[in-house]
Amino acid sequence: MLTLRSFFNTVKTFSGENRVVNYFLKLIFIFLIFGGIACCPKAPIRFERQWGMTGDWKGWFKSPEDVAVDGEGHVYVADFQNHRVQKFDRQGRFLRVIGGFGRGDGEFAYPRSLDVDREGNLYVVEQEKPRIQKFNSQGVFLLKFGREGNAPGQFGGGADLTVGKNGHVYVADPANDRVEEFDAGGSFVRQWGSPGKGDCQLDGAFGITTDSLGNVYVSESFNNRIQKFDPTGKFLAKWGKGGSGPGEFNTPAKLACDPKDDLYVADTMNHRIQKFDSQGRFILTWGTRGNGKGQLDSPYGVAVDSADKIYVADTGNDRIVVFSP
Repeated sequence: MLTLRSFFNTVKTFSGENRVVNYFLKLIFIFLIFGGIACCPKAPIRFERQWGMTGDWKGWFKSPEDVAVDGEGHVYVADFQNHRVQKFDRQGRFLRVIGGFGRGDGEFAYPRSLDVDREGNLYVVEQEKPRIQKFNSQGVFLLKFGREGNAPGQFGGGADLTVGKNGHVYVADPANDRVEEFDAGGSFVRQWGSPGKGDCQLDGAFGITTDSLGNVYVSESFNNRIQKFDPTGKFLAKWGKGGSGPGEFNTPAKLACDPKDDLYVADTMNHRIQKFDSQGRFILTWGTRGNGKGQLDSPYGVAVDSADKIYVADTGNDRIVVFSP
């Protein structure tokens, strides 16, 4: 085994009394050892479990578009083509169905996105009938707000939502290339964004989440990047470009922050999940296309619980896949 002492003795033998050569050889060794440690990939993500298959039975899915986890570890899934939300325990055991096809209160027409607040209330936004519905943890309808349009407080189909630590609801509105903020009662607060590729401009804003400081992250499926804003909508940072390398995206969709404010991105058409720190520095990626254990096919939604377990809505495989760090 090569030790520091044996290496330096070898260097001395090789370089003799040439102090310059001796010095640079030692520098190279230190760079390789400590630089190698710094550049080593992070510990791999471990596949833990999966559940679901194609169908309309309880616990089965047709195009699960989003996933969220509440403070007690209950898992909610937006079962898009079955027009319902399904609730599970953290092991994937079925608990209840919320909703069913329709356009009335408590019904859904293609539920697209969902999230839960600190009290365990569930918020759901639909594709065909753009509105947000709020339910309690037992699935009882509480209220609704928003409608289709481009005026303040309105949004189009395909919207994503997240609930901040302040209880406010933030909506990524790809139809109008903007972000909207509502309070917990559904009253409009503010909006920001416009069409384009510049800072604070958006194109295909299909994913949104917030961190513990209230900062807002938005994914842009058509600009293939992430933008970060402060709680009032002030632009802070951006990263990413089209591609399949680390830190690059191909149609990024839903987002999630973990308790340390690291950001997870469902990199949908690269069939993987990517992880970044809060400044946009790439940390790791995992996932390959397929239907085997730990593989993904067009993952659209992602969520992280208080124990850092990562839940992925594996949309193309009609299942939920759970990973552990």
